[in-house]
Amino acid sequence: MLASIHAPRIQDIVDWRLASEDGYQFGAVNTVVNAFHYAALVRMRSIAVALRRFDDVLISSKEADRLRKSFQAAFFDSQRGIYRDGEGIQHCRAPRET
Repeated sequence: MLASIHAPRIQDIVDWRLASEDGYQFGAVNTVVNAFHYAALVRMRSIAVALRRFDDVLISSKEADRLRKSFQAAFFDSQRGIYRDGEGIQHCRAPRET
């Protein structure tokens, strides 16, 4: 099965084709999967608001805020203005020209 997706082993979620072209580097803690986790927390907060589950709004808001701060600290390279592939990894995908 892994040969069919050209992956050496199951790892975090990334765009395999772009990762192989770009030289994406996996680490113990990766940017992509944490970005999906943050987006899920933000959506959970919206759902809790719609359902008027205010305790859940507070919980998901606190977790989303905590993760956003941790995400920025772990992955954002302020000198280059770009997110690294993972915690402790210097590689990042160059921004596309617009």
